Amino acid sequence: MSNRLGYIDAIRGFAMMLVVYGHVNLFSFKTTPFIGVITEAIQMPIFFFISGYVAYKVGIQYSLRSVVAKLWDKFKLLIIPAITTGLIYTYLVLGKSVCDFLFEIMKYGYWFTFSLFAMNIIYLLIYWATQKKGKTALIRILIVAAGILWCLKYACTNNAVFVFLNKTISLWHTLTHFPFFVLGIMVSIC
Repeated sequence: MSNRLGYIDAIRGFAMMLVVYGHVNLFSFKTTPFIGVITEAIQMPIFFFISGYVAYKVGIQYSLRSVVAKLWDKFKLLIIPAITTGLIYTYLVLGKSVCDFLFEIMKYGYWFTFSLFAMNIIYLLIYWATQKKGKTALIRILIVAAGILWCLKYACTNNAVFVFLNKTISLWHTLTHFPFFVLGIMVSIC
């Protein structure tokens, strides 16, 4: 028996169509018409909202060991395929080096996997730290963390550490989209 929710898959499919539309416009026509601006504004927030929505699991209790195990599973699911595919694409299609991929902010299109992994790290650590305090504490701390991280992206953009983390793990995108991930968790909890 499948635990998949049809409306979640439909929203994901809609978001994927927006991404495809945006990429076709940008890379084929080198333009972003008005409708393209709208799709760019909502496509990734929808993805991260849905990711947050499905991240929350009712009644799960995590030990530190199980958090590490869950993050290892996420690493294998997100980061290893993104790095593998990204490096192959970078070398074979673009004719560039491994360093070009590793230090390219957008990771030639794979930035969202690095950002999603970072969001899962933040979420699971907060969940683990607040699980005995209840859902209200989790929501409050997630909201505060999302607000602080979103503001942090503006405060630290010229800092050398921020620049390095932005180039290696697409930190700007993580900080920008984490509030949508948190909103998805909040809707899932309610």
